[in-house]
Amino acid sequence: MSQVKLHYSPTADLSVDVDMGLNGTAIELEEIELTDEQKARVPHLADMLAFEGDWSIDEGERGA
Repeated sequence: MSQVKLHYSPTADLSVDVDMGLNGTAIELEEIELTDEQKARVPHLADMLAFEGDWSIDEGERGA
């Protein structure tokens, strides 16, 4: 699978530029399997891809 990233900006100033790409901070996400409990909560999403990331609140407060 290709890389999946979450791009974010604590100051809500994300923008896309043809030369520079997307600004802000990017966190790489990893594909995961939903638990049976999660699938039961949202059965209409049970067959879709799911992802998780590893970040902290502090990272969001620091800014990009």
